[in-house]
Amino acid sequence: MFYQLINETTIRKAPKPIKIDGKDVFTNSEKIHNEQGYFRLLTSDYPQDEKYYEARYELQDNVIVQSWVEVEINEVM
Repeated sequence: MFYQLINETTIRKAPKPIKIDGKDVFTNSEKIHNEQGYFRLLTSDYPQDEKYYEARYELQDNVIVQSWVEVEINEVM
């Protein structure tokens, strides 16, 4: 599966088919996907403690790498 990195908190699945020069292209070619801005996703497990985390994404060597950043949750009473 290939994804597009929108920003550090958002990714989007590559469409099927990909539009290239106004034409529909059905392919599993990593090279073609990369050329169009879509990359493989390397996920990581959610931390197993009692804290809250948000996913972060970063493009590294043509792979989108997921990491987790601790966030504080303010309780509303």
